[in-house]
Amino acid sequence: MPRAICLIILLIGFLATPAQPQDATPQDILRLLHTHRGKVVVLNFWATWCRPCLKELPEILKLRAMYPEGRLTIIGISMDYDAAALETFLQRRPLPYLVLRDASGSVAESFGVSQIPRTLIFSPDGQKAADILGETDATNLRRHVAPWVTP
Repeated sequence: MPRAICLIILLIGFLATPAQPQDATPQDILRLLHTHRGKVVVLNFWATWCRPCLKELPEILKLRAMYPEGRLTIIGISMDYDAAALETFLQRRPLPYLVLRDASGSVAESFGVSQIPRTLIFSPDGQKAADILGETDATNLRRHVAPWVTP
């Protein structure tokens, strides 16, 4: 099957079931980063059991509201090992962006993430532009995103 068709099927699977996040591999995330070239991409590593992550979540939502999807892509990478806990959370509180689950920890490892919350921001050319360790706010996120995209 041609590579483009495989990628489309993968993306449809990820986007079709927001309350049932798919498990992701490092290769899946690299493909998504490649697919979203030309946009700023925010990868937010978090978990439902992480208090600072949950405290940061409204700030991520503010960022989503500031910038249209066509110019800024947000991808949540859940570090929840319990898929049911994540599904329950997302059913109660749907998020307006793609959420994937790093069940094995391999995505976090491949991106050098050992603590959460952690937010990586990629410029439109696909280069890592910011690496924010710990809880952040919309003002700080916007500061890192603003050089490439206007509201």
